[in-house]
Amino acid sequence: MRNILFSVLFTALLILLSGCYSFKNNHRTVVDVTNHFTLNGIHIDVIQPLFPYFNSENAISLKIEGKEIGIYKYNTNVPKQLERLKTIHDNRCVYVEGMKYPVLVNGAFMLLGYEVNPKRDRIIELFESFPNN
Repeated sequence: MRNILFSVLFTALLILLSGCYSFKNNHRTVVDVTNHFTLNGIHIDVIQPLFPYFNSENAISLKIEGKEIGIYKYNTNVPKQLERLKTIHDNRCVYVEGMKYPVLVNGAFMLLGYEVNPKRDRIIELFESFPNN
């Protein structure tokens, strides 16, 4: 009886925790995020591909108001990328050469470098409103 109760509670916990992560926008690209920004009034000075650090699938750098932000895309169908993204989501930061940087996660995407940008609030608003479906 005790084992059955434990199994039921453990299964319920797994179901609840799996709801914390929503990766429905896995089919979207970093270009889709960029388009979302520009269609909503953010002027992007320069767009450059980035090396996909942090075990991401691909990444892009956007220069906005003279400051760069990074958008990293994870393929949540790849177990290693999914685990990394979950860790980043839970920690809300990444480390670069020992320095801690805050990040935002929206579905399969991570945003880095927004906190020092003059358009910080608008960038956060648009990143968080990027469709997760």
